[in-house]
Amino acid sequence: MSLMIVALLSSVQATADSQGSATAVAPAPAPKEKKICRLDESSGTRMAKRLCLTAEQWANRNQNMMDTSRAGLSGKAQDH
Repeated sequence: MSLMIVALLSSVQATADSQGSATAVAPAPAPKEKKICRLDESSGTRMAKRLCLTAEQWANRNQNMMDTSRAGLSGKAQDH
């Protein structure tokens, strides 16, 4: 009977060791980018809409708006 208890304790210890090493190897999650919220009044209504984007998304949005307005002024607007 004592031999069974020793074997049981050994298997529990081995399981705990393998689980402990598995959690130590797991990669850390990537940090979230900070979102910047602004009121978007270009929705065509009187009510402004709150829009939250990352700095990169705001830069892409502004660039796309500038490209679209330039294309409209030059007569080279494309249908999407």
